[in-house]
Amino acid sequence: MFPPNHVYEGYRIECALTPGDYGIVYIATRISDGERVALKFCTRLNDADAVTRFENENQILHHLHQHPQVIEPLTQIIRPGDGNIYYAMELADLNLEELITGNTPLTDDEKLAIFKQLCEGLKHAHGKTVVHRDLHYRNILVKHTPNPNGIKLTDFGLAKDFQSSIHSLTPQAVWGAGVMPPEMIFRVSDTESLKEYIIGEIYALGFILFWTFTTGVIYLNEIKRSLANHINGLGVTNYYGLPEATRRQHYINWLQNIDPAIETHLDIPLANVARGQQLTAIVKKMCHADTTQRYQTVDEVINAMKGL
Repeated sequence: MFPPNHVYEGYRIECALTPGDYGIVYIATRISDGERVALKFCTRLNDADAVTRFENENQILHHLHQHPQVIEPLTQIIRPGDGNIYYAMELADLNLEELITGNTPLTDDEKLAIFKQLCEGLKHAHGKTVVHRDLHYRNILVKHTPNPNGIKLTDFGLAKDFQSSIHSLTPQAVWGAGVMPPEMIFRVSDTESLKEYIIGEIYALGFILFWTFTTGVIYLNEIKRSLANHINGLGVTNYYGLPEATRRQHYINWLQNIDPAIETHLDIPLANVARGQQLTAIVKKMCHADTTQRYQTVDEVINAMKGL
């Protein structure tokens, strides 16, 4: 950990943010021009997989760079010779959770504008054959300049680039623990597919839209409980050792027996009732437990949001 005011490689450290799984981010000032930036360091230097994941994240950011809704990498990976590995990137002001739960309430229009920006960022990533695989309101940053509440997708440590095959080393159906789609929990496919992950990300995106307006998590908790009860009730010690066809049938069985009342937790009550009902319908389609009933692309979501 670098202390405040420590000078490192031409940067003056201000403070450290909460460490992640394999890295830590410092807010720093670039001494040459006074620009405030974020410096991300790999903290698991003795773990080859963690170092590769760190390097892959930087490569994916460069593949996606120059889109206003994706955090911009300012350097490639730097190895200064002292054993550290780091890179510099654009600095944001806070994450989406901090913005939504902060002391300054946002209007419904502001929340919709934020979500539409998020959709554009994710559409750009998917168009570049990159899936994030860890969408969550803590992995979405907000930058107030040049535009207020400018959304920035970040934390691509679990991302996969299907064009270059850059990805996390975790095998099969990797997904962050925050908003995991049901089909990923069942692992209905043993073969990673761009389309499969895009549909999964639409599920996570739908929950973020719902949370942005309500900050509620009951739906997510109820889904997780239903899934755990179903899988645990099978009495199988090594569930993921079962054949793919068997797991797919378990997913179908769960869909047929899911409590319909769970979906009611996705209702969005707004003062403008008609808008609330429209948003609720969109969220429920995005978060549908059955992948065939969801929107299949982010473009479909964007089109559904028109006029809201």
